[in-house]
Amino acid sequence: MKAFFIAVFLGGFICSGLAQLPATNTASQMRVFLWVPHARVPYQAPTNIDMQAFVRFSEPGLQKGDVVNVRFFADDKFLGSGKAVWHGMIRPHGPPGTAVPMFVVAAGFNPTHWIWTNAPAGTYTLTAQAAWTNGLSAVSAPVTVTVLPPKSP
Repeated sequence: MKAFFIAVFLGGFICSGLAQLPATNTASQMRVFLWVPHARVPYQAPTNIDMQAFVRFSEPGLQKGDVVNVRFFADDKFLGSGKAVWHGMIRPHGPPGTAVPMFVVAAGFNPTHWIWTNAPAGTYTLTAQAAWTNGLSAVSAPVTVTVLPPKSP
């Protein structure tokens, strides 16, 4: 069952064609992936663009609650920021003697979510930048989105 959920999750990223490749800062081994649903389909203004950043970081000694700051950009314009928070392994919890679906999520950073509201018409290069408290950072691979002008009545 666990393999099924992993296959569905990975298949969603691979088959949708919307998963972007990571950019890597080799000195820090920090990576950030930017995912923009429907990035390959033009948006119609006025629109909101949903973005998620997934941080991967191989720093020894990470503990529950550790934070990586994530900033979102359209071209060089700062859109907003969020925090990726480290969590321990997640597994099902239920009262003793009850059946609970079995799933396990390895320890890691929760995704950071940002919505660009009222994005104007144009073509934009979106990126996410992750920064650790000791100055290490990484920038995602760019994702290009197009926002078409509003439809005339």
